[in-house]
Amino acid sequence: MGNDIIKAISTEEFQATPVGLVLPENKVAYQQWEEYGHSLRGVEGALQWVIGDWLRYGEFAYGEKYAQAASVWPDSKINTLMEYQRIANAYTYAERSRRLDWSHFQVAATTKKKLRGQLLADAENNEWTVKELKASVRRHEIGEIKEEEIQVAEGLYSAISCDPPWPYDRANHKQPWETYDRAGRRAASPYPEMSLLEIAANAPPAADDSLLFLWTTHAFMRDAYTLLDLWEFKPKTVITWVKDQMGLGVWLRSKSEFCIMAVKGKPKVALVSQTTVVEGPLREHSRKPDEFYEMVDSLVPNEYRKLDMYSRESREGWDQYGNEADKF
Repeated sequence: MGNDIIKAISTEEFQATPVGLVLPENKVAYQQWEEYGHSLRGVEGALQWVIGDWLRYGEFAYGEKYAQAASVWPDSKINTLMEYQRIANAYTYAERSRRLDWSHFQVAATTKKKLRGQLLADAENNEWTVKELKASVRRHEIGEIKEEEIQVAEGLYSAISCDPPWPYDRANHKQPWETYDRAGRRAASPYPEMSLLEIAANAPPAADDSLLFLWTTHAFMRDAYTLLDLWEFKPKTVITWVKDQMGLGVWLRSKSEFCIMAVKGKPKVALVSQTTVVEGPLREHSRKPDEFYEMVDSLVPNEYRKLDMYSRESREGWDQYGNEADKF
């Protein structure tokens, strides 16, 4: 950020630097904070740290009013603003180096805290580009996942949620670290993938009378039904997760995801007007909404054993199967 820009966006209350804002020690009036935010809208340049810190201060100082002030920005920029704040939250002022771009810190923020410092130090000492840092991040994380002990399910289950790591990038014949990106960006997968044959071979440990909730996307809808046939489940309905904002997409940006509800045998189901629509916020890539699990809990008897296959988040009342069980 050039000196001219720094001077242009510095005020008596908010002092701008190349790595963020020196926040006021005493609480300023809400109107002053809001007016400062308006002034940032017209300035071009490397303002990510400054805007992120401005948002952090607003949320801390004014609570709900923070959302009102953020809404003065164009709707198309709201997600960008939230990303600025997320990265600003991830690093203390002292951890921000002027020798690295903001994008370096954005990439490193996708990793575990214990790894971030070393990655950023390597990037600074070796003068890595952002692309080179991304490659290093992916190599580290793929190595971690391979070394981690997979939590294996024991016994049979009567209710199973299955979210396979569908092979989006296998057709491109790339190395895993070229396609795997735990941050979940549009150009890469946020987890190491499995082939369709590998997914098929890893059949859910289902009881004779059981429910299966198989998550899929438009691209793998046909394959999902093939898997159900191979696993001897009968599809009954499709649950649509309606998201609150756009996600990934090649042709159209997706605001939905699908979960096929299938049965084996004659499982017990408590039908109390549950619908085929689940509305829940879009969070991290591959993270499913809490509302879905609440619906499943309402459907099945309390005594049913429940399994979350390829799980990345622990949940009360559910066993886990996967190698990133504490991701979220």
